[in-house]
Parts: sequence; C-alpha cells; structure tokens
Amino acid sequence: MPCRSYRISGEGNFFSDLLAAAEHAIPDSGSPAQKRNRLIEFLVDKATSTGEDRLVLFIDDAQRLTEIQFEWLMDIHTDLDKRGVAFIVLLVGQPELAKRKEAYCKTGQMQIVGRFMVHSRRFMGLTSAREVQQCLKEYDTAEFPQGSGCSFSRHYFPRAWNQGWRLADHAQDFWEAIRLEAEGKKIDKVDEVPMAYFTRMVGILLTKYGEKAVSDPEINAARIKDIVRRSNCIEALVAKTLSEGNSK
Repeated sequence: MPCRSYRISGEGNFFSDLLAAAEHAIPDSGSPAQKRNRLIEFLVDKATSTGEDRLVLFIDDAQRLTEIQFEWLMDIHTDLDKRGVAFIVLLVGQPELAKRKEAYCKTGQMQIVGRFMVHSRRFMGLTSAREVQQCLKEYDTAEFPQGSGCSFSRHYFPRAWNQGWRLADHAQDFWEAIRLEAEGKKIDKVDEVPMAYFTRMVGILLTKYGEKAVSDPEINAARIKDIVRRSNCIEALVAKTLSEGNSK
C-alpha cells in the first residue's frame, strides 16, 4: 500500500487506502467505522479462503505514517489476532523511517516499535560494475511479457538477441558512464546508485533504442552517457552528497 498524503488526513482515507490495497470492490463506501469493520472481515476471509493464518501488508513511503495511523494499524493487528490471523506489516521508506524508530524508542512508545519496527534492514543500491552486470542479467533472463518465454532484452532486440547480444555485456559501460558523469559534478566516488534510477536507465535504453530489425545494436558510450543524463541519477547523487555534507 502506498502511504499517501491528504490535506486532511483522517481515519476514513486511511481505511479506504487499505481496502483499495486489498483490492476490495468498494473501498470508499461508508463511515470510517464501517470501512474498518469491512476491512477486518475482508482480510479474515482472504486469509481463511487460502488456508493461511497470516497476512502481510507492505507499506511504501512509510516514513509518512503518523502516530495516529500507527495506532489504527495496532487496532487492526489486535482485531485480526482475536480472529486467529497474524498481521505482519513491512514498512518500506526513506532514512527518516529509521529516525522515527529511534524517536519512538526514546519516548517509550515500544508498542509501535514492538509490532512494526523490531527488525531494520537497509536496501542498498548498486555499488559496483559487477552488481550492475547481475542486475542486467535479470533483464536478459526474466520473462517479458510474463509467460511469453521471452526476456526483456529479447523482446526489444530480437535479432540482436539471436546473434548472441546481451544487455549484461554493457555493465562496465554503464558503471563507467555513471562514474564519469558524477566526476563531472565533483563527486569523487560513487558509493551507490539507487535502483529507481538504474531501472529508469534500462527502461530508457530498451524503449528509446530498442530496434527489432537490428542484429548489432549501436549502444555505445555516447548513448549510455545520454541515458545516464536522462535518468536524473547524477542529480540525485549530487543532492545526496550535499545532504550528507550538511548533516556533518
């Protein structure tokens, strides 16, 4: 479920978002209390119909969650537990989320930490040409469209694929282009490339330069440099560097 911002953040909007995330047919109908009851019944039915005794909820941009929203999640946790269903919430967010956990620990709000923030893991971006290659190999092997038996790379470059071309062969080119562009912005070392920006780069390459009739794609240093610039990755790295400098 995406954590959305509203001009007036109320219980009704929160439960509507949860119902929509659970793919309920009528997420916006009724009062907040009715939405909450409908959500509980729907989730219990979802779990029991699949023979499971647990449900997992992913919340994206979870650093936006307010204290009252955590309390509503605790209510859901309690209601489902009474019905024999374990409610597992995985929070995904920006570094501010870790700071929220620290703040809750300091203020003694362990009921929130204990239910939703016991374990923390940092999701790293790409840190080397080798990791870029591993990522690109997935585009060479993962099916697209799903069930087609055809990979992303093969879909966009069918003739080149049949001639032995693979996207992973350009891993070093990508890493070098990122390094050089970052160097031009006074970033001495690229510690990490966020996955959101790297997948954007690959998307640009496939959709802009994908040529079904070409057996030898012209994916050279100049094109990859253009792709890196279009992705806005370097701007993100610059912003991160400035932010880290200001926090010291």
